[in-house]
Amino acid sequence: MKRFSSSLIVAAAIFVTYGASAGFREDEVECEEAVARLAKCCPSFDPRALECSYYDHSGSCGIDVQYPALDEATSKCILALDCGSLEQSGVCERARDVQPRHDGDADGGGVLSTGGSAGLCR
Repeated sequence: MKRFSSSLIVAAAIFVTYGASAGFREDEVECEEAVARLAKCCPSFDPRALECSYYDHSGSCGIDVQYPALDEATSKCILALDCGSLEQSGVCERARDVQPRHDGDADGGGVLSTGGSAGLCR
């Protein structure tokens, strides 16, 4: 177990040191940390259910952007709460249904946003 813990600490140090230069966005990092907290605190939460990656596939033909499922404000809110508060406030329950925010072309022009974590952590 000690060997595993040491490896985890080394991996975390490498991520913190080189993560920003590897192209990670702040909202992706915050989301990943919040998902780890939810996994620790919420017995029925599956961390694979939340996507924390940012993708921009926009091009000359239109807009197609996916943001992390948890925005920075929601992630910080989750990280500020203890495990008991996450369960009692319903965050654990609501987190299972959060979808990444997706911006795409709307019919008739403009941008249509779907998904997102608004209202998850109150």
